[in-house]
Amino acid sequence: MENRENYFKRRRQRKGLKLFWLVVILLSFMFLVYFLAFNRYLLIKNVEADAASPAKENIIALINNKLENKRFVFMPGNNFLFFNKDKITSELLTAEPSFESFTINFVPSTQVLKVEGRLRKPVGAACGKGPCFVIDGNGIPFSQIETSKDFLLFSIRDQNLGEIKIGKKLLPKELINFALEFKRINDSKIKINAVVIEENYLTARFLKLITEEGWYIFALFDFLPENVSENLKLILENEIKDGQSHLEYIDLRYEDKAYYKLK
Repeated sequence: MENRENYFKRRRQRKGLKLFWLVVILLSFMFLVYFLAFNRYLLIKNVEADAASPAKENIIALINNKLENKRFVFMPGNNFLFFNKDKITSELLTAEPSFESFTINFVPSTQVLKVEGRLRKPVGAACGKGPCFVIDGNGIPFSQIETSKDFLLFSIRDQNLGEIKIGKKLLPKELINFALEFKRINDSKIKINAVVIEENYLTARFLKLITEEGWYIFALFDFLPENVSENLKLILENEIKDGQSHLEYIDLRYEDKAYYKLK
């Protein structure tokens, strides 16, 4: 009696297993048919970019090349489901360093992949022993230039900082922001021509600002440029007065005091 019950139990289990796999196969087949039927709506048929020429052509060519070289078994490589936006964006930023970011969107109704690029804003120029480069507000060089006269010059005077490379972060964002704002605040009274950059300066979080008259200012770029500018104004009006021509430097690296040296 027991053997008979076990026999029917195993028989029911086998039937249940067969039914399970039948359902799995049927569902898989239905999914495959559904996917193949609607797959054509997910194909990227065209790539558009809003970037200016020649970057526009370069961006489109890079993406098309990636789409053409990809295959997923029986699936075409231009299917948006398999499009890795993060990877493509990273490759675009490497290929086109003058862009700060890219936004990629797919429009199913037109099957167009739209690419929008945000250009870096030039705020200064970095020069070392070699050529000069335009840098953005994040301290990233992105384009070589012939002359730095149209920008605030960040003069790299330390070989330990390495060679200036396009797309590779060169200076801290806080340093760039401080120098630009300090120059803006004091431009009507003191012309800042350059910022000297050395490794020990960066380590100690300060910069050396060279004035048009040749004397220079030491300041910590962690401080507010407004406060440092106020200290500069006080020492010039109360201590230096009309003796700026005899100045060698003013040290403003302290919140409650300032030092200066005459030639």
